[in-house]
Amino acid sequence: MTVQAPIGTTTPDLDSDALEAPVAPGTTIGGAGGSHPSAGERWRAVPRRWRITLAILAAVAGVDAVVAVARDFGSTGTQGASGASSSFDASPDGTEAMADLLSKFGHPVSRLQEPFSATAIPVSTTLVVADPVKWDSGQTGALESFVRSGGRVVLAGGPFNSSVLRTLLGTPDVPLLSPVGVASAHAVGDAPEVKGVSVVDADPSDGAWDEVGSTTPVLRSSGASLAVVANAGAGRVVLLASASPLRNGFLGEADNAAFALDLAAGPGRAVAFDEYVHGFGEGGLGALPSHWKWALLMAGLAVAVWMWSAARRLGPPERAERVLPPARVEYVEGLATVLAATDARRLGEAVVPVHRAARSSLCRYAGVPDDSSDDSVAAAARSTGLSDALVHVALAAPTDKESALATGRAYAWLEHERRSHP
Repeated sequence: MTVQAPIGTTTPDLDSDALEAPVAPGTTIGGAGGSHPSAGERWRAVPRRWRITLAILAAVAGVDAVVAVARDFGSTGTQGASGASSSFDASPDGTEAMADLLSKFGHPVSRLQEPFSATAIPVSTTLVVADPVKWDSGQTGALESFVRSGGRVVLAGGPFNSSVLRTLLGTPDVPLLSPVGVASAHAVGDAPEVKGVSVVDADPSDGAWDEVGSTTPVLRSSGASLAVVANAGAGRVVLLASASPLRNGFLGEADNAAFALDLAAGPGRAVAFDEYVHGFGEGGLGALPSHWKWALLMAGLAVAVWMWSAARRLGPPERAERVLPPARVEYVEGLATVLAATDARRLGEAVVPVHRAARSSLCRYAGVPDDSSDDSVAAAARSTGLSDALVHVALAAPTDKESALATGRAYAWLEHERRSHP
């Protein structure tokens, strides 16, 4: 069956082969192709409350990243350091000045950027571990072996709890830390760690040893100890309740510089600073500063919230197959059968919706309101180049089968033209 154009018009033939052509998956009948929604459409599909939440989280992450960049570029310390007392850090909280001081007095200085448990250093080396931001049992075990073999360790501040100290010193009678520190401490005894030292200044907010256990105090003030020493196996351990006397901001105070030199123990002795515990030498995300990690965490949370809000959750189960519309040729043949069986006297009444749609489409094509008079619509339509026959068919109410089919063809042609030339 071939659908013909109205008299005086031209339109492509819509034969049965075209009508029976398969519909491509995802194609919408009578509309645009079924392309996937754009990012903007998917964003607008997200509920407003979640869009606001995502925008806030993204803004927070962005501000944190900008602040982090500005702080890193403006900082006097070394980018990537975590915590205080790093020998790479030239700020008041670092210990770079101590490393330089030791070098000037003939001590070979090195900086460990690998876990101490995987690092082999001579037992003739003095190891300085100041305010580590991370510590684990593997490092405790490696440190114990190093000391027992004759190594010398200076532990200053940091998370060295009683369990670590018991393992390291080999005794349950270990010092106990008090949060109340001392502003200055006097040297006591004749230990080599305080040779030529009288007074050492410190930050009182860092704490002090309230009880010394089996260790020997070498710096004390009003019953509290700032530094204690103990022999462990063939080695020696120096425990500083606070690493502040060794930091750049305090090294020039009182006898702090002399104390730092005494901790190295003897002229020419090598000194190694454990910098792995401050974040140096790590790869991947572990090498990032903590504020960058927080920024990435916030950004990841924002993405997770967006995915959760956009994903399909509770609801009816998904159909196993896509519901397809009936074949268009079957629809046309069915409609033709209905029209053929309709009484000619009632045909006009049956196709009133088609006539109304054809007239409305003609008005849109001609650019006039739907409520315009037939004469006005006809004049406007003819001015666009439409034939009189087409205009007459679209405006006149059908009264028989032939005129009904002509009205349908006119409507189809007008809609085709409107969609082809929007």
